[in-house]
Amino acid sequence: MEIKAMNYKSNMNNLIEILSLYSKMPKYKNAQFSLPNICSDFQDQIFTQSELNHYIWQHKLIQCKDQMHQELELITDNRYAIEEKKEGSTEASTLSPYPEKDDQQKRKRKYVRISDKLKDLNFEINSNSDENQYIDQNIQSDPVQDDYIKQGIDNQKLVGKYDLQERAKRILKYKTKAIKHRTLHPIMKKFNGRSKVATNKVRYNGRFVKASILSQASSNQ
Repeated sequence: MEIKAMNYKSNMNNLIEILSLYSKMPKYKNAQFSLPNICSDFQDQIFTQSELNHYIWQHKLIQCKDQMHQELELITDNRYAIEEKKEGSTEASTLSPYPEKDDQQKRKRKYVRISDKLKDLNFEINSNSDENQYIDQNIQSDPVQDDYIKQGIDNQKLVGKYDLQERAKRILKYKTKAIKHRTLHPIMKKFNGRSKVATNKVRYNGRFVKASILSQASSNQ
């Protein structure tokens, strides 16, 4: 159970981070972002970034303003079409002796439905702005990655906090600096691969011993 809980938590954190990065892109500035209520798939394994991206678009967790309005209008039109069908069937069953009053009532109903549509659209737009503000305020992301996303370079491969091009520039700058320093301060002394202490020692019975100590021991003998 603990492993499942940890998998779910890490997947949700990664999902929120990806959604926050999408929310900072100009293309999705006014889009609506939503989170899944309960997802049992997140408990089985930790998803990769590409799998989470596929999950976002498969379950429509990001909806653009125009797409959302079209879906909302389609839902409301279907609802009002069903209501009109019901009213037509009731009117056909009970004919009224006052047709003018019936026409006025139909116009009033149509006006109310249009105003309801506008209210629904305004409510959806306001809820989108609140949700985007919530994502911007509560999710912290890497400013370097945010700059790349604003420029439209969201698939750039990063090494550490720099991309490959910036890293190559920094390596070249470091190498030119080292070469310039070596030309100004060259190595005057040749190095034969052994230090001063090592050159004064010789191997004796598998150990390194100072040459002076060895000569003293041989003279005493």
